[in-house]
Amino acid sequence: MTALLLTSIAVPVVGVGVVLGFEVLARKASRSQLIGYLVAVGVGAVIVTPLIMYNFADFFPGPGLCASFLLLFVAFFSFLFLAARRQRVKEALGGDREQYRLYLVGLFLVPALLIAPIVGAFGLTGACNAANRVLVSDIVEAAQAYKQDQGEYPDTLEALVPGYLPEIPAPRCLAPYGWLSMFDRTGETFEIVRCRDEDATLILAPLVGDGSFRGRYNLETGVWTPKVSFLDGWCSYLR
Repeated sequence: MTALLLTSIAVPVVGVGVVLGFEVLARKASRSQLIGYLVAVGVGAVIVTPLIMYNFADFFPGPGLCASFLLLFVAFFSFLFLAARRQRVKEALGGDREQYRLYLVGLFLVPALLIAPIVGAFGLTGACNAANRVLVSDIVEAAQAYKQDQGEYPDTLEALVPGYLPEIPAPRCLAPYGWLSMFDRTGETFEIVRCRDEDATLILAPLVGDGSFRGRYNLETGVWTPKVSFLDGWCSYLR
């Protein structure tokens, strides 16, 4: 909770600093310096995007994700602030129309860059989970072949190697940076689970940035459930 509180304060403060920095540079810096500043903010948005994909302590949305939603409000008010300062900036620039045009570009670009990590994180998360879903299909094919030969599904993925799978697939996109693993509590790999009471065999797939949920494929019915909570139990709601 301390990390959540600190980032909830730090992220909006950084966002406000970005906006104020742009407004000051628009009045006092050269055109090349202002362009460089916008490029730096864009690069920062790219770097931050993977950080907000992950959860903190398995149960709650990660500090980055929670705090980043506050940037929606910062982005909205930054647009209003920059729009209100247009006349002052224009007067400060005198007849420098090119610099003023660049300010007008930033009027829209800066708020967009503030919310870009949120949009990017959801896009990356969806792409990574889709890639994991493809790997599930490979495991399903191997498990079906195993059943044809052995008469039942395997109890573990290890039973499929090397006869049916060359190796156990590694989940996609988990902790893209080595040091990021401190935020990534998902940690799981693909897994086979037997539900004895329901007479079902499941393949569980990790969900990027969401350690308390897994994707679930029921080998008996062929039904894919994109999100199941461990609080409910992996064998819940099969019928």
